[in-house]
Formats: sequence, structure tokens, C-alpha cells
Amino acid sequence: MKSGLRTSLWIGTIFLATIFSLAVVRAYFQFVVSPSFSILWFYALLAVVIGDGAVAIWYLAYRYLPRILRFAESMTDRVREAEYAPYGTRKQGLVLAFDNGLILTLSRNLIMFRLFLDHDGTALHPNLREFPSFLRSYRRAKRTVRMRSRTADSSQGSELSRVLGLIGGRWAILALFERVTPETLNVSGGRWKADGTFFVPKWWQNGDAFRNALDDIEKLLEGLRRSQEP
Repeated sequence: MKSGLRTSLWIGTIFLATIFSLAVVRAYFQFVVSPSFSILWFYALLAVVIGDGAVAIWYLAYRYLPRILRFAESMTDRVREAEYAPYGTRKQGLVLAFDNGLILTLSRNLIMFRLFLDHDGTALHPNLREFPSFLRSYRRAKRTVRMRSRTADSSQGSELSRVLGLIGGRWAILALFERVTPETLNVSGGRWKADGTFFVPKWWQNGDAFRNALDDIEKLLEGLRRSQEP
């Protein structure tokens, strides 16, 4: 995962440097070549561009990427596999596979947990190489349950509110997908996919809370399937 973070930093630096270089070149030909444009204004523009680029690179290197690393390292004892792919590649962001079958993905302040369940309700444990194919197998799945924390009033809603309190979340959406088409029933990936999307503003500060709540989140997602039993 650390190699992915370093790659992300290099990609971000090269991208920003390219954008800023193009901006400077364009400004030079558009204004400096023009006799009515003062060279002092060009130097001022150049200073602003360089300053903005330095701030962006500093934030990426010393704030954003270290937050991701600290968040992942706080759950090392429960993580089976970890991966970080730079934005702009086919795979994007942080992905963690836990020992109870949960798979975490991160997008800004949204933390998503996915749990794949077999036909008998047993939790599957795909590795990160299998994870994309598992997701693709549910493209035509039927959504059988959808629950929002702000509108849920059942016992599951109370449990969802409790879990939100444990991880410092503000709201969440749960969904259960079932594969029902004949051509997908025998494909690896089980029968159900339970998703939990949590909005957590300062997720990087709550790594220990997420680690302590992993089993509660697993039971919460498993409860979606049990709610469909007759």
C-alpha cells in the first residue's frame, strides 16, 4: 500500500507541475509578448502559480496521504490485505480487506463496507484480486433492501444508529442485492451483496473506532439478509 501512496504523490506532483507549466507558458505568450503588458505582472502571476502548486503538493504529501496511511495502520491486526491505487488509474483510492469478510473502500468522506454472502448466508472472504470480479457479478442483481439512517424506525434502524455513534458517522445508507438471474447463480461471488455507506467527516481520526466496530458492522450487514427470511 505504501508504494501506491508514493506513486500517488509522484503522479500528483507531475500533474500539477504540467498544469502550472502550461499556465505559465500561455501567460508568457499572451501577455509578455504583448508590449502593453508589464513584466512585473508576469512575475506576480508566476509567483502565484508557483505558490499554489507548492501548497497543493504540501497538502498531498503531508496531510492527505499520511492520513490514509495512519488510518490503515490503526487496523493492521484486522486487515488481511491493503491496497492504495492513485486517482487517475483504473483502480482508485484505498481498499482494505478484513478478516471477517468485510471490504472497505474510501471516497472523500464516504466509507463503504461490502460483505458478500453465500447461498447459506456464510460470509465470503474474497481477496483484493477477486474483489473487482465479485462486484461485476452483481451488476444485474436485484436490490431487495434499502435503508437510510435518517428514516429507519425498525430495530435495524436502532442498530444502525448505534453503529454510527461508534464510528463518529453522521448518516448511512444500507442496501442488500440478490443475484436472481439463472446465469449468475453459479458464478463465484455468492448470492447476496450487502453494502453499507457511512458519511464520516473526520474518518482519519477514527481508525481505532472503526477497528473496534468491525464485527458490529458485519452483523449489521448480515442482518439485512436475515430480514428477508420468511
